[in-house]
Amino acid sequence: FGSSLTVLRGTGADDLVIGAPFEDLGLVDKIDAGIVHVVRGLSGGLYTSDAFVLSQDTAGVGGGAESGDQFGRILGSGNFNGGPADLVVSVPFEDLTNNTEADAGAVHVFPDINVVADAANGLFISQSELTGASAEAGDRFGWAVAAGDFNGDGYDELAIGSPGENFASLADAGLVAIINGSATGLRFSTARILTQDTAGI
Repeated sequence: FGSSLTVLRGTGADDLVIGAPFEDLGLVDKIDAGIVHVVRGLSGGLYTSDAFVLSQDTAGVGGGAESGDQFGRILGSGNFNGGPADLVVSVPFEDLTNNTEADAGAVHVFPDINVVADAANGLFISQSELTGASAEAGDRFGWAVAAGDFNGDGYDELAIGSPGENFASLADAGLVAIINGSATGLRFSTARILTQDTAGI
């Protein structure tokens, strides 16, 4: 509990998000599935009585909790659509395609989240959604995340690291995906892939 932290910045008090990626779920049959706590900030400080928990077993959250996923291993936040802060939760050991792509990894983005019911509006992102990249076993997509307005348009972009990605014939060469923000949120059609073979890197 507390191995990852981020802050959701609002117009008033900020909220604290706490990752517990080794939390077991179910009847202790989903070992290290992971959860995230969202603690609301108010004028008197953090209001723990109003805190709520997210996991991949929360209604509307994609992926489904499994042993070893480590949901919440890395946390981030950004403003991808011009509204309130958006929460980024990585699941770098998520298995994809009926568990045939072990540890391919994924990232959840919860736009404008302030109550657990908002989780149903979240995005489940894997490398399968990105042109120029494909999800494979061991990619660990979501091992690192960062947000910033890299193009100066007023909306943050989301950067996602995938250190286990095989590039050309190079095993585990790695890549970074950059997904642009917009008035309607993240735009996968304009995502950019960076590697150490990208010009200028």
